[in-house]
Amino acid sequence: MEGTIALASRDELGQLASAFNSMAHELHGSMIHRSELETLVKRRTDDLIQAEDPLHQSQKLDAIGRLAGGVAHDFNNLLAVVMACSELVIAELDRDHPARAEVDEILAASQRAASLTRQLLAFSRKESRNPKVIADVVESSTRCSAGSSAKTSS
Repeated sequence: MEGTIALASRDELGQLASAFNSMAHELHGSMIHRSELETLVKRRTDDLIQAEDPLHQSQKLDAIGRLAGGVAHDFNNLLAVVMACSELVIAELDRDHPARAEVDEILAASQRAASLTRQLLAFSRKESRNPKVIADVVESSTRCSAGSSAKTSS
């Protein structure tokens, strides 16, 4: 066999040579051929490539979540101004004032929008909450715009 050491001695050097020969024989029997090694490398490379797709998708979703959180935060700041101004106007208007109903609707709509914004912020933080159906918001927006268009057409 190639790589063997031939010593006919029984001393320590002979025992060492015998141990080396035994190890060399075991290693030679367990060696992987180059084609097998290339196949293993290709398989591992393919596995890594397939694992990259879900990783990229996860990174995209994370970026969308961060963007939604930033937009929701800024929008929430704007809503706070709308709600505060609405509350100030309501405090100044009599109950029977013609604009009171519209200002009440502005305040209610901004409060519903703030609730949706909180849900977006919770999503961006990956919190689990029970999302409300936005039909209420759509219905009230439709009602508000229908009321204002009826007044402008009269």
